[in-house]
Amino acid sequence: MYMNKRTELEATQTSALNGEDQAPTDLLGALVHSQLNSEQEARLQGGDEKVAGLTKSEIIGNMWLLIFAGHETSGHTLGFAVAYLALYPEWQDEVRKEIMAACGAGEPAYKEMRNLPLTLAVCLETLRLRDIVSTVMRKAIVDIEVPYTTWDSTGIVTRRTHLVKKGSFFVIDSAATSLNPHFWGSDSLEFNPRRHLETTPPYVSFSLGARQCLGKRFAEVEMTSFISGIFYQYSIIPVKLHEQETWQEMKARMIDSATEEISFTPGKFGVRLQSRLESE
Repeated sequence: MYMNKRTELEATQTSALNGEDQAPTDLLGALVHSQLNSEQEARLQGGDEKVAGLTKSEIIGNMWLLIFAGHETSGHTLGFAVAYLALYPEWQDEVRKEIMAACGAGEPAYKEMRNLPLTLAVCLETLRLRDIVSTVMRKAIVDIEVPYTTWDSTGIVTRRTHLVKKGSFFVIDSAATSLNPHFWGSDSLEFNPRRHLETTPPYVSFSLGARQCLGKRFAEVEMTSFISGIFYQYSIIPVKLHEQETWQEMKARMIDSATEEISFTPGKFGVRLQSRLESE
């Protein structure tokens, strides 16, 4: 992919680098175009073009990060979201009502995304229940006391601290935090998007603080756009493996058969799209 894009841009390098053509607007094209610029500048100054800009492995590393962190995570979350909505059609109706109220008869556009809080909440609830990247590793750069909370069976809360020494690595179990009934209530294992409109427990699926996911807002808009675009036009109906398959069996197959690979990956399942527009 890298070499194909490089060959493509090198074919038009002269006009592009002289400003006679616009630089690519896609991320891969921009990375390669910037590299070609750096190499040409090094040649003009009599330097070594081989050490100019980014190395091939650095460009490929950035590409891999963008594809993995920005594409696979959102894609898998949407796969789970479709499964949840297929299994809980009452939430499809709620989402559609919100879409129609915000967008009217027109197809959802980017400007409407901020007016679809329940649609976004569907994505957040999906990610809470099926955290795509379930652990986050951090390294302590100084000695630090980390606060944490424990509670007993009667609900009595005790706040504690633990000293983490400089250089220590520790793992944040975001999946466990997202299902913790202390924060999310006794129904923490249930699919209820509306909880994100009514409460504000610590939501750690994108991490928190200065080092939270850089693509958080992009992912939120992307997922909201996908869900609103689908459910504006269609209802989604789960396809049974056989006539006698129960709802519980479908849920186990569509939701609980997920596997932990590079990220949490939904199982394979079929759905049928039924047009809403034709019936109106």
